[in-house]
Amino acid sequence: MEFIFQDMYEFMALDRPTTPAIDRGIALHKMIRLITMGLGGEGYLNFMGNEFGHPEWIDFPRGDQHLPNGKRILGNNFSFDKCRRRFDLF
Repeated sequence: MEFIFQDMYEFMALDRPTTPAIDRGIALHKMIRLITMGLGGEGYLNFMGNEFGHPEWIDFPRGDQHLPNGKRILGNNFSFDKCRRRFDLF
């Protein structure tokens, strides 16, 4: 089984045909993303910001959390105010 290593640099241009190794590599990448999103729950969001130049604020909509010990963690009332993608960072 041949992996994508060298073909990735030579055959992923738009003006060249893809190879079976490229097709398998892209399919494998898509499956890994699907498994990560499906099994990771919200854990995949831990790396948000590292890829996109450290956005100044990421706060996803959430309600208050009531802990078993009686304490409460305040949410943001399901607000989308600080949940945004900044396209100027790309």
